[in-house]
Amino acid sequence: MNDGEISERGDGSTNGKGFFSPLTNVLLSRRLRPLIILSIYCFLIFPIFRVAVFLFSREAVQHTTVWEIGVCFAYGFQFDAIIVGYTLLPLVLTLGLARATSFYNKAFRRTVTIYVLVVMTLVLVLEIVNVVFMTEFRRRMNWASISYSTHPREVARHVWEQYNIWLFLLVPLVTGGGYQVYRILIRYCWYGRLTLNSQTKRIVLTLAMAGVCILACRPTLGRFPLRPGSEEHSSNNLVNQNSTNTIFSLYHAGKSLLEDGLDERKFYDLPQAEDAQQTVAAMLFQEGDIPAPTPGRPLRRRVTTGRKMRDLNVVIIIMEGQANDPVGALGNSETHTPELDEICASGMFFSQLYATGARTSRGLTGVLVGHPDLGGRTLLERQDALGEFQTLPGTFAARGYRTMFINGGDPNFDNMKNFLTAAGTETIVGQEEIGLQYAGTWGVPDEMIFAKAHDMFMAMGEEKFFAAILTVSNHTAYKIPQGRTEMLPNDSSRNKMLNAYRYADWAIGDFFRQARQAPYFKNTLFILVADHGHGELLQASRAIDVPGYRLPCVFYAPGIISPRRISTIASQTDIAPTLLGVMGGTYEHSFIGRDILRVKSGDGFALLHEDRHLAFLRSGRAIVTGPINRRRKPRSVPEMFDVNDYDMLPIPSEQLDAGETEDMRRDMLSLYTIALQQYLNVKKKGN
Repeated sequence: MNDGEISERGDGSTNGKGFFSPLTNVLLSRRLRPLIILSIYCFLIFPIFRVAVFLFSREAVQHTTVWEIGVCFAYGFQFDAIIVGYTLLPLVLTLGLARATSFYNKAFRRTVTIYVLVVMTLVLVLEIVNVVFMTEFRRRMNWASISYSTHPREVARHVWEQYNIWLFLLVPLVTGGGYQVYRILIRYCWYGRLTLNSQTKRIVLTLAMAGVCILACRPTLGRFPLRPGSEEHSSNNLVNQNSTNTIFSLYHAGKSLLEDGLDERKFYDLPQAEDAQQTVAAMLFQEGDIPAPTPGRPLRRRVTTGRKMRDLNVVIIIMEGQANDPVGALGNSETHTPELDEICASGMFFSQLYATGARTSRGLTGVLVGHPDLGGRTLLERQDALGEFQTLPGTFAARGYRTMFINGGDPNFDNMKNFLTAAGTETIVGQEEIGLQYAGTWGVPDEMIFAKAHDMFMAMGEEKFFAAILTVSNHTAYKIPQGRTEMLPNDSSRNKMLNAYRYADWAIGDFFRQARQAPYFKNTLFILVADHGHGELLQASRAIDVPGYRLPCVFYAPGIISPRRISTIASQTDIAPTLLGVMGGTYEHSFIGRDILRVKSGDGFALLHEDRHLAFLRSGRAIVTGPINRRRKPRSVPEMFDVNDYDMLPIPSEQLDAGETEDMRRDMLSLYTIALQQYLNVKKKGN
């Protein structure tokens, strides 16, 4: 039977018997069948894929209670209902108000059927992709997935190599996009009687169904509707993430990107900018600093080191994922990074430095811009920020340095090229200039990046230069050259990851073996720092895995900087002012960081950010908070942890000092307020 051969057994009368037969005939009529089919489909698919997420992440939820899992699905039903309500509303109006003659029109039937098919396919594909996304990032699809969608080539390569993607592709092709599915829908959407044909009955039915949809769109009778953060009920972040809905999450991510920072106060109880400025000034200003405010930069200050300025070359190597357990310098007995360990032992090693965020672009912002991470897009991706922030490349360009950025991948990724060019970077080199024919998923192997950098440094001659190098090899799917160093058997995902560590470490060692013989080496300060914690080694159950954000960072310049270990808690945002302090002289800056060498060991702190969660670390304790939940009192409930190099242990509420908690919360939110305000100032200026 095709869509032109739909049976019509009457004009609305019923052959059924029994008390419920009129209701049955209405529910099974052509007016409601597409609605019922789509509703059942959605309310089955969404929980099925929640189960899939838990199955793929069994280790992360092994200590979760049955109650928490149950609440997860209860919250999930509410979020799903929002999506189903909005999805059904156009169908309700179309089917409810349509005259009986419309149901005999092929174009009408086909249009409705295609709408149902498109929604079903979209839901299925997004849920499949979300399982992959959550496996990779431990979070439901959000702003990051929108950002990645602007780089389809790299993402497609990565997904293809990292997962058995052909299995995932078959599912939507067979079940969501095939013509047979269309034929099945045509048959079952339009089979049976056509009821409620009078105008009055149609209007009453439409109003009733629309009312149900509207209630579903706001599935709570409380004052505040469901919004990001409302799902948080468990101490396990993965359970919370799995409690919401993919389409809901993507919608709010897109909305947040469009609002571009103007919505941040909805997510946190941020202090007023004036109050935050006073708090942060007390946190950042160091002895001898002289305020030198400029419009939009009230915390700019002048620093006099009391030493002559040195014209050292500066090379910052930002290492992809080279952090966490495999790095021996971070205190792990089983090391896979002997070259990096040796450099850390021979330089000024910061053993308690933490990443600002969880992506490379956020690490670049922290290291090169001295700026904390913001929600949604990084500063690199925000057009209003171009040329508006002080950066290390710009600072050294103003001192007469040649400036360069050497990236093994595509420098256009995450808008790096545009931002760094506007920030004062003279030369930008990417995979095309290095050797595109050797490029893998994310770029060329690290050894080629360093070889290109070495050649460029040699070509500088007597000219002083600043260079930032971004490596790529220690990134999934770990496509690395073989035969460079001893490798583990490639028989497990962990061994593949550790082999990437080993190769990346070998490439660093190989570079320095050449550099030590080069003329530029004796007058160059090298800074090696990881971009962020390694994703596969972060704890998925935590909103922010504070120990996993600890990075290796070393200032290395034999004969210039003596070996030393600094245990003060620090952030990537402290690297820029610390570097300028090491270079000596008098300088001005507005970095949201400090010269960590002038900080007492117990006074260090770090602000961490990850997908609407903030953490603040000081003196071995961390406070972690999520978005405001307006349906809960108090609206925001921060958690306190005792943190060591390897773990973070929740502190029972009865053991907390209310004053300490409030002080850390104030400092954390004040820092974030100033970071946000610095961007909003330039955004306002641009408008």
